[in-house]
Formats: sequence, C-alpha cells, structure tokens
Amino acid sequence: MQKWLNRILFLSGLFALWEIGYQFELYNPAFISSPSQIFQIIFSISFWQLFWLDFFESISKILSGVLLGYILAHLFTLIAILSPFSDYLVRRFQQILKYIPFPTLIPFGILFFGISLATNIFLITVVTLIIILGHNFSTLDKELKSYQLIKSSWRISNFSWFTNFLFPVSNFLSYRIISTLIIWVLSTEVIIEMLLGGKFGIGVRLLQFQQLYKVAQLYSYLILILILSYMLEKVCIAAFCRIKFDWKKISSVLLISTLLVVSILYWFSQSSPSKQKTITTYSLVANLPIYVYIEKFNTLDLKLVQVGSGLQAMDNLQGDQTIAAGFVDMPNALSGIATNLDLKVVSQAVEVKDHPSLFLVSKKAQDKQNLNQLEGSKVGYFPNNSLIKSGLDFSLFRNSVNTAGIEYTSTSDPLSLVQGFQSGAIDSFLGPEPFVSDIEEQNNLTRVNPNNSLIEGINFSSLPLAALVIDTKELSQDEQKKFVDGIISSINYIKENQDSKSKAKQNLQLIMQKYGLNQNSSLSLYQSRDEIDLSQTENLLNLIKQFDSQPPKTTLPTKDYYLNNTF
Repeated sequence: MQKWLNRILFLSGLFALWEIGYQFELYNPAFISSPSQIFQIIFSISFWQLFWLDFFESISKILSGVLLGYILAHLFTLIAILSPFSDYLVRRFQQILKYIPFPTLIPFGILFFGISLATNIFLITVVTLIIILGHNFSTLDKELKSYQLIKSSWRISNFSWFTNFLFPVSNFLSYRIISTLIIWVLSTEVIIEMLLGGKFGIGVRLLQFQQLYKVAQLYSYLILILILSYMLEKVCIAAFCRIKFDWKKISSVLLISTLLVVSILYWFSQSSPSKQKTITTYSLVANLPIYVYIEKFNTLDLKLVQVGSGLQAMDNLQGDQTIAAGFVDMPNALSGIATNLDLKVVSQAVEVKDHPSLFLVSKKAQDKQNLNQLEGSKVGYFPNNSLIKSGLDFSLFRNSVNTAGIEYTSTSDPLSLVQGFQSGAIDSFLGPEPFVSDIEEQNNLTRVNPNNSLIEGINFSSLPLAALVIDTKELSQDEQKKFVDGIISSINYIKENQDSKSKAKQNLQLIMQKYGLNQNSSLSLYQSRDEIDLSQTENLLNLIKQFDSQPPKTTLPTKDYYLNNTF
C-alpha cells in the first residue's frame, strides 16, 4: 500500500510541476501541452466517440490483412506441394528473404498505412506471408511442415490445434505476429499521417482540411493507443506463449521513445522560415483576403504558413514564429491581444443579417420558420467557442424555442461532427463551409438559412467573427503601412470582383481554386480597419463576458485591440 501511495505522490508532484511550467511559460506551450489540457480532451465525450471509431477501423483493417495473409499462405503452401517446381520456389523465396528481412519492411508498411483499405490489406498480407513462409519452410522438411500446416487448419475445434494454426511459427516471432503489427502500426501511424496525410486512419484527423490541432490531442491519441495495444499484447502472450520477457522495460522504452519522437517531429513540422517572412493562416472560410494579398499585393514578400486552428495561429504569433496571423477566431484574437499589447487587429471578417457565414443544417427543421422543431434535438456547432453557441441560443430564444431542451456539443474536429450527423449522434449542425455542403450532399438536405444569418436579435449589425492580427514590434512604421495598404487593396479587390463578370473575377476564382476554396467558402464579409465599427466589438466583448465560462482575464478599451489609423 505504501509503495502505491509513494507512486501516486510522485506522479502528482510531477504533474504539478508540469502544470506550473505551462502556466509560467517555462517551456513552449506549442511544443508540449499542459496536463489539464490533455485530461480535458481525454474526458471529452466527442473525443472518445472519434477515438473508438478510428481505433476499431484501424484494428479491422489490420485483422483483415492478417486473415487474408494466412489464407494466401495456406494457398501458397498447397500450390508448393502440388507444383513440380516446389523446391525451386522455396529456395527462391528464401533467397529473397535474405535481402529483404522482416524488420526492413516495417517502416515501408507504416509509411503507406492509411492511404487506402486495399493498401493496408496488401501490405499486412505481404508481411504476414513473409513471416509464416520465412520461418516455417526449408528445402529439407518442406513437405512435412506444409502437410502439418494444412492439416491443422482443418482442425479448429480442438483449441490446441487452433492455436497451432493461428500461431504456427515456433521462434520468438510466433506469439507476436498480430500484437507486433498492431503496436507498430497504430502507434506510428499517427505520426506518419500527421506529417504526410492520407485518406483513412487515426492520424488523418490531424490533417483533413488543414486542421492540425493542438499537440494535446495527439498525445492523448498516442497514450490511449499504446495502453490498449499493450493490453492486447499481454492477452496474446498470456494465451499463446510461455516465453517471458521484461515487458515493463519494453513498454516504458516504447512509450518514452514514441513521445520523444513525436515531440521532435512536431517541433520540426512547426518550424518555419524567418519570422519576418511569414504570415500564418488557418480558416478556409475567412482566408480569402490573405490569399489575394499573397498573390496580388505582397510588397513585403511574405510566405504563407498554414496551421489547424485559430488558437495555434495565435500561439505562433505570441511565440515569435510569424509576423501576422489571420483570420484568428475573434475570442482567441481578443484574448491574445489582451495579453500582448504589441498585437493589433488590422482587418476582420463579420457576419451580417443578409450575408451569412455560419449555416444550420438539421434533420428536424428545414427553414427558419420551423426552428421550434429543434426542441429536444442534439446540435453540434463549429467553431467550438461559446460565441457561436450563445448566438444560436439567442436566435432560437427569439423564435420561441425552448433552448433548455436542446443538447449542444462541439469539438475541435469538424469532421467528427460531420460523421456524427451521418451516424445519428447529432441531428443538427451549425458551422461554416465546406462542412455544411458535405452534410447537405451526404444527407440530401438543405441548409436552414441559405441567405440570412441565424445570429440576430442580439444587438449586432455586424458580428465580428475573425481577425487578421499583426505583431507591431516586428514591423517598422513603413512596413506596417505597406502591409495595411496591401490588405485594404485585397479586400477592395474581392468586393469589386466577387459579383462582376470581368476578367478580374476570373482571376479571383483562380486564386480560390488554387487554395481549395469554393464560392460558398468566400461568403464572409471583410472589413478593413477604416470600416470597422468599434461598438460591435464592444457588444462582442459583453457577449463573451456573459456566456464564456473562461473569459479573458483582462479587458482593454475597445480601441486598443485595433491598429490606430496613424498613417
């Protein structure tokens, strides 16, 4: 008992030091998240729903490949027995194995794992085939072992025969065929797919729609994967093997080395060119002025860096990794500026009554006149800040809807909400393009508010949604003027050509296509600093204070959030 108590006290002290280091910024928070952030994610229902969906999807692919590998191995054995060239085939195969040993295949399998289901099954089939054939056959006793292997596959009623069929190899790899593949592939797939991308698998969540999320979610995935993989391996070993090994040492080394590798790779992936030459973006919905600026008015020769969230964009700005970040969601922008007075807003994206950027798609309500049908429904919203939820609350309240009867959910991963809508976990979705279009196409539905904003009746004529923020201490007065002039020119270029039939509109569409935007993705209205109404920002600050469970610690006079018009 005393031993466990000492361990608990040691871990508690370690987590306390970790949290203190995070709060006092003794290390880069973009590199390692705080324990509270990791625990918050682990105890999130939406996180678990997403994790189990992806985990079982990956497990099913691995087991499918292993099963197919065994079937092909038996088929190959039968062909070898009946073939007059059996000795030649076995010798040839063994020669190949000398030049391509099993360990060298693991990195290649991991590298391509997650690209497609067919690739998963093919690669694991090949690995399984090589394990079985490479460690079961020789030119001397090939026929006998082949016969025994075939015979055992027909005798699965007896448990010992079944285990011989499932794990026919007698050397140290025999009991680790499945568990080794699961540990290697699942724990490393996250890292590889985070850096390279793919179409399936756990890691792809971190890349889809350029959504590279906070490192806390990555660590949460890895820790859960390693724990579950370790438990599965222990079950396999206990059931099928008597060989003992130092599992504590192996598990510790595997966990520490994996987290170390992930941290190093994540740090390198976040490294960027010189701060004076980068502008960070994240939102597909509100990035059009940035893309136009880069293509048309980039007098400072800035380079584009894309990240996955407004919070991460603000972290890059605070951590001296970029000179500008846009468009950061407004609550994060205001909170970041309140803690760093060198940061200033130079333009922003807004929502107005007849020009929506956030849309509602629902299985229960098909138009704004029937919003009372949302009572008792589950609404998923993105972006995941209280501003969006409170705006929806007000709108529904204005339409006599009992908002207390609505269950709200959110996540930093909009794809999980899209999947949740498809599976029935939620029946309504509030968010931007391109996710709304995906839900409409998949479910044959039409958005509730195609032409009008849902956020009304909350004392807003133009609700600030996102901001372009610069670090003034890194720019001279002349550079600030050039940057602001370029952004104003970009916004005017969009306004003048968005609805025109001129060649300029074609050029605008080419820019949108280059950066993966469709027409719906550019519906946000953009305001240069000369057009910004500070009273609307004041209303927003009041709304955040009222509804945000963690409002900014300090609130500046509204004008202090914006770049003064001094040039």
